[in-house]
Amino acid sequence: MVAKLSNLLNCHRYAGFDLNNETVLLGQKALGLEDELFVANALEFDYSEFDVMFSYRPIRVPEMQIALEKRIVETMKPGAYLMAPLSEDLARYPELRCVNKPLATWRKSVPDGDS
Repeated sequence: MVAKLSNLLNCHRYAGFDLNNETVLLGQKALGLEDELFVANALEFDYSEFDVMFSYRPIRVPEMQIALEKRIVETMKPGAYLMAPLSEDLARYPELRCVNKPLATWRKSVPDGDS
């Protein structure tokens, strides 16, 4: 949401979610993001409709963070990017390639023959 509010990126759609309804309502009202913020469970969410995702280690329990990273990698579409500072260990996924180490940016492989 910072990218949208700061006009740093010009994207077609921005979206964000949290498990806590009160946090989402506060963000919607305070930031005017009624359509972009919603309640969802990160461990069950389908990330396949997004081209770029940002995750700043929302879960402090290592096992749960690993489960989150696995879910993101499994459901993100080929060619999508994941910016994940403080990830647990994204190098464990052969389908991900680190494209910018200082910015902790990873890209999911595209099947051969696809662009």
